[in-house]
Amino acid sequence: MKLDNGEIWGANGALQRLIQMPFSVKTSYQLAKLVKKLTPQLEVIDEVRNSLIRKYGKREGRQLAVSPNDEENFPKFTEEWDQLMEEEIEIAIEPVQLPEKIASTCEKCHHNMDKSLEIEPAILMPLIDKFIVV
Repeated sequence: MKLDNGEIWGANGALQRLIQMPFSVKTSYQLAKLVKKLTPQLEVIDEVRNSLIRKYGKREGRQLAVSPNDEENFPKFTEEWDQLMEEEIEIAIEPVQLPEKIASTCEKCHHNMDKSLEIEPAILMPLIDKFIVV
């Protein structure tokens, strides 16, 4: 599947939240495989991001940062960042089918039961179509 770095970068936080949820072994395995396949590209993106921060950033206390108030360097940083986010890569991934229900325990009587899967829209937005199927 062709993905651009922006899609991969944008999906990372949502995937990290999703893999913390209690899914069946099958779904958990598929999610773990997906994250593992994306991790090398995320590491490359992060390395390039750090080099851009070193190139255009200024010391702010103990940290090196690129400030939106820096009229000289911030536009250069964002231009190169945008170029990085537009780069495409081919990654062999299969979107993960999320179940409608997940195993749960009743809060009152503590018996095992299924309950509807509830996920915040903010988690789903960067993942739908390319990474997960609902």
